[in-house]
Amino acid sequence: MQLNILGSNYEFTNELSSIDLVLNKIVENLDGTDFYLSHLLIDGVELFSDFDSYIAEYIEYIQEIRVEVLTIKEFLNEIFSSAEEYLLRALPEVEILTNEFYQNSSGHTWEKLQLLLEGLQWLNQMILTVDQEKLKPDNWNQYIEYSAKLAVELKNLEEGIINQDNILIADIIQYEINPLMCNLKDEITSTIDAIGVRKNIT
Repeated sequence: MQLNILGSNYEFTNELSSIDLVLNKIVENLDGTDFYLSHLLIDGVELFSDFDSYIAEYIEYIQEIRVEVLTIKEFLNEIFSSAEEYLLRALPEVEILTNEFYQNSSGHTWEKLQLLLEGLQWLNQMILTVDQEKLKPDNWNQYIEYSAKLAVELKNLEEGIINQDNILIADIIQYEINPLMCNLKDEITSTIDAIGVRKNIT
């Protein structure tokens, strides 16, 4: 099978022992460049994760693995677009979640809170990832400020969760976390309008 990356071609045998060699070659070629892995195109099939599992399953038949890359600007645009999409979906749900904690929380309410926490941790991780990059938006200081505030409120929220204090949880979400999420959404929208491209615009 052939690996095509950044205009270079490499030949590998169609054996399980080649999987690590292929994945290591991809890392080796991208390391130190301004390109980021977008996805693999394996005989025309787009793959965004679980590369080793897929390659292992079809190892006997694979002819070509093409590595699709993103420039740093495209990479940032992907990250910010994903964050904007998440916040647009999450904000209406946050309002519903707050009302449930004020009224009468159920097991389902606590499950939704867990999903919110995972989403907020993902947003913080996104900010940390971009902070490592050379290219950052002009409004980057705002992101750092919101990230720091979010970390504080997540700590406060943890206290409410430990004590199962529904009113404290609802207050923190409504008066602290929800406004932060709104502000972050506005910053992200501003960033995409300034340096990015919004997909699926009709």
